[in-house]
Amino acid sequence: IGMMVDSGLISLEETLYDIWPDDEAVWSKVTGVNEFRKNVTIQSLLTTSSGLISDPINEGTVVDGGDAGGATLVDSLSFPTEIGESGKFVYNGVLNILSYVILERSGLSPRQYAAQTVFPSLGIVDSEIEWWKNEDGVETAFHGLFLTNKQMAKFGQLYLQNGMAGPENRLMSSTWVSNS
Repeated sequence: IGMMVDSGLISLEETLYDIWPDDEAVWSKVTGVNEFRKNVTIQSLLTTSSGLISDPINEGTVVDGGDAGGATLVDSLSFPTEIGESGKFVYNGVLNILSYVILERSGLSPRQYAAQTVFPSLGIVDSEIEWWKNEDGVETAFHGLFLTNKQMAKFGQLYLQNGMAGPENRLMSSTWVSNS
């Protein structure tokens, strides 16, 4: 998401309706306080202050090919069923909306986007990882990315280096690193 913000593909202030503005085929099927959901921002999703409250009992099937966090775009926008207060921090550990934001704005699934923009700079070979998908075939945003300890440490090192993957290779701005 940080790379997409830095490159101008998305803005933190954009709402879900900004991402899918006139897609009545999508919004007409979304259940549960659509106007509230349409006004959820990318930043509020990232800071878990969107007002969407995950119910641990009804999160769905958390497995590869499962429906947790939303099996499709419509399911993801309809999930979770409980609405709280926008701007108030409530940890939401199950949510696939950001996966669909990546797909909508880049034209690539989260894995494809990472394989083209992130993994090569970190020396991660896409074929050497596993990343769970939902029923729709889109990689999950909240879990299911299996990396080795060394691969995970590369993300930590990227942050320690303020977004630099190498001396001449900036993956994300130092502003993004600091803010996130």
